[in-house]
Amino acid sequence: MRVLLVSISAPPQNTPESLQVIKYANHLAKRCELTVLTIKVAHGWRSADPGLYDAIKPATFIRLPHYSSRAGRFLTSIINKDWLMKPDEDFMFPRQWKKAIKKIGLRPDIIYSRATPFSSALMALKLKQHYKVPWVLHLSDPWLLSPLHLFAGKVREFHGVMERECFENADVVTLTSHEQIKLYTEHYPQFAHKFQFFPNVYNDDELAENPFAFGDKMIFLHTGNFYGEGRNPVFLLEAIKKITQQEPDFFSKCEFVFMGRLNPDVRAVFHQYNYPFVKVVEEYTFEESVSSQRKAHVLLLFDWRFSDADSVFFLSKILGYMTSQRPILAITGANSTCRSVIERRYGNCFVHDDVNAIADYLRRAVINYKEKNMSFFSVAPADPAYSAQFNADRLYTLLSSLVYVPSPA
Repeated sequence: MRVLLVSISAPPQNTPESLQVIKYANHLAKRCELTVLTIKVAHGWRSADPGLYDAIKPATFIRLPHYSSRAGRFLTSIINKDWLMKPDEDFMFPRQWKKAIKKIGLRPDIIYSRATPFSSALMALKLKQHYKVPWVLHLSDPWLLSPLHLFAGKVREFHGVMERECFENADVVTLTSHEQIKLYTEHYPQFAHKFQFFPNVYNDDELAENPFAFGDKMIFLHTGNFYGEGRNPVFLLEAIKKITQQEPDFFSKCEFVFMGRLNPDVRAVFHQYNYPFVKVVEEYTFEESVSSQRKAHVLLLFDWRFSDADSVFFLSKILGYMTSQRPILAITGANSTCRSVIERRYGNCFVHDDVNAIADYLRRAVINYKEKNMSFFSVAPADPAYSAQFNADRLYTLLSSLVYVPSPA
């Protein structure tokens, strides 16, 4: 079975979506003839991680030119950004569909696309219409219905038309949470039969035992970039401030480490609080991230601050945290997807502005660490429902069922 995987987010990018592509694609590559259609090495937020160049094998890679970093910056300086982002900064990718066809060669049996970015979906749409083969469309985050996208007027109309056309043409649409399926079923009841659950996953080889070790310093760790409004560490830093105002040396044996790139707003937040025990590491490899997670004592997660109805994002870092076998301190919505996965099994969740409760947790965590109370830091085993092997097997079965349709008797 020849599978064409279309994803702008692919190795060697060290991004959450690229890492998910790796985890699914590695299993597919062992069972089918896999071709990955993506972009050439990018820069900035999606810069290459040398350790990820050969992350998917065996597979054939087709890399198209990536224009967004150069042309995008210039054009957005002279043209309305929202008008230009149709559907996102990678808008030049689907416009190269004819070039892609020449490079692909043999006709694929099926197309599997992963978005975000949503330009991956538009490329897959063009290829679906050309090859007339089955297409499985995966959305790692909501598109038109995402509260992150404040589309209005003609821009919103464009995204609505494109999303609907993709859903109409796709044979199956996979989403990362049941909350997202509910959201889309309510908006597109006519496509309800197409929606299936395929979550973010962890690699099964990440489940190696990771004994908890009490040392001289307690480490709180966050891995991942901070970008966009509504998702930053300010509430945690406020909780720290509340404690240190009463006990200045309370965190003298602690370190809060943030591994990830920062946008200017979040960088300003760190400068504002400027604690000596808070460390920011913006350049790191995937291997360094995993190693740091396994050495940390408490892992930090910051979800978007949305209404309950909009809190449908499944942050993929939960899976890496889960396999690190460390408790998670999550700042998230009262009824969010993240809370439904974490609460009572993998850590404690607090709403964003409940600084008192966050401060209370930090106090208890530090005290229990000093007292070497192992029970405070115990978490449940990783849920096999999020295993890459398990879900890639499900995906392979789905792809096969669409390609090898039984002939009528």
